[in-house]
Amino acid sequence: MSGQTVTGEALQFTDDNLQCYAYSGSVTIAAAESTIIDFETNSSYINAIVTPFYVDNSSNDLIWQAKINGLTIAAFILPAGNAYPGDFMNIIIPPNSRFTVHAQNLSAGSIQGGVAIVGKVGMPQRVGNLVE
Repeated sequence: MSGQTVTGEALQFTDDNLQCYAYSGSVTIAAAESTIIDFETNSSYINAIVTPFYVDNSSNDLIWQAKINGLTIAAFILPAGNAYPGDFMNIIIPPNSRFTVHAQNLSAGSIQGGVAIVGKVGMPQRVGNLVE
């Protein structure tokens, strides 16, 4: 198992390559759209759970967008006052794709927030792969 937790925009894998994660850590989200997570998948697909959050309780609404290859595939507004709403997106990210998560503060000013992604790594079936 991996012995460290890494934050940033990149996708990280466990030592056995069966699980992956991306944690943005606390970032400033302002009125301009910010890219919080940005990574490319390799030859495997990812069955991911994407969970956005506020770091502090706020009166600001945030809009979150998940994009694959620049195309918005999921979006929702995280209403003010939800420090950790339990809202999440289940997304299958295809192989050889660029995945990004964007956030924008719909109110004046800025707020601290972030996103956590955890996923199971899958490999497309090929001739010679064992099917369990």
